[in-house]
Amino acid sequence: MKRRVFCGLSTAAIIGKATPSTTKSFPIKISDLGVILPSSINRLSLTSILDSGASNTCIDISVARMIGLSIEKPINGSAIYGKFSAGYSKNINIYVANRLFNVPVIIMDLSNIGDGVNALIGRDILNQTFIDLDCPNSRLSFEKTEISSSFNSIDIINDEKAIVINSFVEGINTICSIDTGSNSALMLKRSWVNKNISVKNHILASWKGSDLTGYSGFSMTSIRELCVGGFAMHDVPSQISENRWPYPANIGFPIIKKFRSLWDVQNGKIYLSASKDALDTPIEHDRSGMSLSTDNGALIVKYVSPFGPAFDNGIKVGDEIAMINGKDARLLTKNSITELLRGKYSKHLFIKMSNGDEHNINLKKYF
Repeated sequence: MKRRVFCGLSTAAIIGKATPSTTKSFPIKISDLGVILPSSINRLSLTSILDSGASNTCIDISVARMIGLSIEKPINGSAIYGKFSAGYSKNINIYVANRLFNVPVIIMDLSNIGDGVNALIGRDILNQTFIDLDCPNSRLSFEKTEISSSFNSIDIINDEKAIVINSFVEGINTICSIDTGSNSALMLKRSWVNKNISVKNHILASWKGSDLTGYSGFSMTSIRELCVGGFAMHDVPSQISENRWPYPANIGFPIIKKFRSLWDVQNGKIYLSASKDALDTPIEHDRSGMSLSTDNGALIVKYVSPFGPAFDNGIKVGDEIAMINGKDARLLTKNSITELLRGKYSKHLFIKMSNGDEHNINLKKYF
């Protein structure tokens, strides 16, 4: 049995008890996409993700049309792998659960996110309020709480581009951005990896993934240990690429959701608390060796990792999937597809293609 390990305590101070979440907290949904929050603009309900990696709150262009909101200032933005065109609106009122905020929003195409997500709650709101994000209990509150000895304190590094902290990647003190909107547990810059980590000791798999700007290629591997705020996690699935991000590493939602986290961005602090079981639970990652995307309602194989389980079973890029484990592929959400590819419910994928071909894929770790 793994034991709970505290590391890097020179950068994480252990401090005093937190009261449980109060009745002023509200329920949230924890999915592969991130923290899904209740929010609204002009009484129009939105499906929003808490995205600490987004500088500003964003809404989809379809939402802007419905509420009659137009772009006041066009901009060109940057995501991990590319650039996008968008624009700022005038200041508007947006409710996030029971709290009202008045901010300009970025109007842009959010359709690549999937599952009906049409808004991102960004750092412009995080910077204004205290957030008690209790992922293990699927609750969130804007009310300040008393801090207990079960929490570790992390200093936020002053940086306008992101929320940045120090963590330890395989024992190396590393500057990391922390992004609740990323569904990759850990992203590492290839130039940093080449300088600091011997890849000879890691199994690498070729892979392709996407952000708001489309698909890009990278490598996947497992990092032996990641320490965040003094809490150690092992066998962490990690992307390695020469991306556009200015930091050596980015910590994503699969790490963050293990914790109850208190975000006091105004005062430069994040507080983390986690149970031993949460830390010891393996981080979910792909076990299929393929990525899928929808095209006019059809589920299409977008990429097949060489020598992964799908490759070994003869799956090819461009194959159209009709059924997965007896379920109509057209009815599956992006989140449920991800869970199937990670083997959350079964160690096998029974796939029927639109041409009638059938495949039985044994899901396994391949990097």
